[in-house]
Amino acid sequence: MYFGLNRRTLAKGHLARAAIEGAMLGMNYGLRRLATLGVKAKEIRLTGGGARSATWRQIAADVFGVPVVAMAEDESAALGGALQAAWCDSPGKGKPAALAALCARSVALDESTRCLPDKQRAALYRSRQALHDRLGTDLRGAFELR
Repeated sequence: MYFGLNRRTLAKGHLARAAIEGAMLGMNYGLRRLATLGVKAKEIRLTGGGARSATWRQIAADVFGVPVVAMAEDESAALGGALQAAWCDSPGKGKPAALAALCARSVALDESTRCLPDKQRAALYRSRQALHDRLGTDLRGAFELR
């Protein structure tokens, strides 16, 4: 849902940014839920098409409030599958491998993509997060097909 549209914000760039912000705020909702269970992010690692965008990475860093960096391997789902397969196959080869060791040898970050959160924008996104959460709660079920 786009909220707060007006003549000034009804442009492709504004709509694209709003879509990115909405996706990041939605992900941050889940990340905050994990934090209540004791799983606290120190860094976010992005992959895929969005990770190539410096704007996307900066928005993510500002929303999540932690550094964000892209993975060197763009096809991380395929890499993850290959690592799991190697790990599962290793006992049959007579040398059980530790998954962490396999990852340490195969997973790399692209440090040139690292973004740190900006304090002012992070504060703005905290207030937008509260609105996003409230709208999500208020609208839950409003668009269900019956």
